Amino acid sequence: MNPERLHEGLIWLRDWDARAELDSDSTPVLVLAGRRDPIVPVAMTEHCFAANSRIVRHWHETGGHLLPLSAPAWCARHIREFFVNA
Repeated sequence: MNPERLHEGLIWLRDWDARAELDSDSTPVLVLAGRRDPIVPVAMTEHCFAANSRIVRHWHETGGHLLPLSAPAWCARHIREFFVNA
């Protein structure tokens, strides 16, 4: 592992803000989030993906940060529904 590159990536994640690009695009967006995510809390998710008719949000009430590992069927169901309804 390269600690310098990890630090670089974490700084980039902290500072990167693509909300303007997200707002200017018309592509449908699916957001799957856990209400118990210690890394990306509910308030951050709501702030990053503010109300927008093309953004579909689903909250896993007990999920954390690794929903594909902890709730794979839940994730698959919402992804499938998203593509069927898109």
